Amino acid sequence: MNAVALVVVLISVSVGLAIGLAVGLRLGSVGAASGAPSGGDPALASLREQAAGSAARLASADREIERLAAERVALRSDLDAAYRHAAGLAAEHAEREACLREELASASAAAASDQQMLDAFQSLSSDVLRVQSRQLVELHPGR
Repeated sequence: MNAVALVVVLISVSVGLAIGLAVGLRLGSVGAASGAPSGGDPALASLREQAAGSAARLASADREIERLAAERVALRSDLDAAYRHAAGLAAEHAEREACLREELASASAAAASDQQMLDAFQSLSSDVLRVQSRQLVELHPGR
């Protein structure tokens, strides 16, 4: 049963008890005014005991509602703190991911540049080797 339904039920019970208690007290005062001995009617005494027991249960239920409401507030506060923490972690994760993507893009660009330099060096090496081979053939034509 949720807290709102419990509060509605308890309010209904407390109103009923208050009416019953008022009627019981009124009957008691009428009986006392008419000269009847107080507490002489066992049914009236039983009703008073029931009303007192119901009032005690109602007070206990009210305390339980207050305790549950305080617990709900504390849990809500904890939940809000957890949401804030999760949002902070998500922001940190997004920031770190963006940094890593930038680093990856930079590394990819550097790798492409390195590959171009390697290709150019290999081409230059081939050209140098070809020129040196030709020069050797020209210097030593018979060999």
